[in-house]
Amino acid sequence: MNKTKLKLLTLKLIYYFLNIIMIGFLKLVNSLVNQINKLQAKIKTSGNLLDDGIVNNSFF
Repeated sequence: MNKTKLKLLTLKLIYYFLNIIMIGFLKLVNSLVNQINKLQAKIKTSGNLLDDGIVNNSFF
């Protein structure tokens, strides 16, 4: 009886630990996706400004 309770407690702890890891992993992935989206928006905005001729040709 005592060993089964200990096993159950161990399984619960492992379960909670894995949940915490997965939540952290999902938050990390979500953060990376947000950063990529922001970067894409900046690139698109820069491209639109170049296409509209707002940014002068300071490269040449």
